[in-house]
Amino acid sequence: MDNLVYKPKYAKYILRIAAFVLDFILFLVLLTGILFILMKIVNFDYYYNILDDEYKRIGYKIYDEATKSYHYISESAPNFNEVIEKYKNSEIIKEYGYKGNKLVLNIPMISIFISMLILEFIVPLIFKNGQTIGMKCFHIALISKSNIKIKPIQLFTRFLFGKTVLMAIIPYMCLFYSIFNMGGGLFGTIIIALIYIINIVLLFKGNHASLSDIIASVYPVDSQQTIFYDNEEELQKALNHEKELDNKVKKVY
Repeated sequence: MDNLVYKPKYAKYILRIAAFVLDFILFLVLLTGILFILMKIVNFDYYYNILDDEYKRIGYKIYDEATKSYHYISESAPNFNEVIEKYKNSEIIKEYGYKGNKLVLNIPMISIFISMLILEFIVPLIFKNGQTIGMKCFHIALISKSNIKIKPIQLFTRFLFGKTVLMAIIPYMCLFYSIFNMGGGLFGTIIIALIYIINIVLLFKGNHASLSDIIASVYPVDSQQTIFYDNEEELQKALNHEKELDNKVKKVY
C-alpha cells in the first residue's frame, strides 16, 4: 500500500535543526529591527538620558578614570548608603525609573510577539502547511495528528502558546527576572533549561515533534514525500481507493 497515503514521511531531525537555526537567525534580525523602531516610537532614549543624568548627579554612577567609562557605585564605597538614600528619595528616579522599567519589560515582549506573528503565523499561512521560511528551505511541513492538513486554529495555537509564550516570552521573563533579581536567577535559569532540554529530547524521539507541535496537535513531515489531504473525508476516500486497488491486485495473483 502507498506509504504516502497511510503514513506521512517524518521529517529528518537534522533538517529540523537546520530549519530551526535559520528561523532563529531570521527571528533575531526581525526582532532587532522591530525593537529599534518601537524604541524610537516611544522615545526610549529620552527616559534613559534623564535617568542616566540623575544617576551621575547623585553619585549612583561614577566615572572611572582608569577605564574612561561610568560604572555603578560599589557596595564597598564609603558613601554607598548616602548615595542609596538619595537614590530612594529622588523624584526623577521614582517617576522616570518606573516608566523606563515598564518600557524595558514591555517593548521587548511586544517586539517578540510581532516577530513571532510574522514568522510563525503570517508566513506559514502564506506558504501553506505550516511552513516557516526555514521549513520551506529544508522541505519540512506540518500535518495534523489525524494526517490531514493543519488548520489555521492549530497554526495559531502553535504560534501563540507554543512559540510565543512557551519558547520566547517565558524565557525572556525568566531572563529579565534573573537580571533584576539576583535571588531568582537560578530558578529562571532552571526553567529556561528545562524548556529547551525537553525540546531537544523530543527532537530525537518518535515523530520529532517539538513542544510547540504537541501543543497544537501537529507533527513535522517531509513536504516532498507526503500527500496533504484537506479533510478526513478526502483522506478516507484515498484510503478506500487504495484498499480497492490492493484487493484487485490480490485477485490477479
